[in-house]
Amino acid sequence: MDFEIASSSTKPDLNLDTLRLRDPSCGPISWSASRDRVHFRVPLNDCGTTLKVVGEKMVYENEVSSFWPDQPPRWISRDSDFR
Repeated sequence: MDFEIASSSTKPDLNLDTLRLRDPSCGPISWSASRDRVHFRVPLNDCGTTLKVVGEKMVYENEVSSFWPDQPPRWISRDSDFR
């Protein structure tokens, strides 16, 4: 599965260097020239991707997380992580 994430997806902007999939050893395959967006190509059978069958449809899912390193530990906020 292919997708892109822009740093401007959240406020404050995402630090694209901190993006991780469920399997943190998998990462983006490329960056835009301005380094404000990343492109992921995630195998459907790797990197923590899961499969759910819903009726006659197959739904593949993974999770991308990003954490702001300047947030204090244990600080709880809806702005503390991006998924």
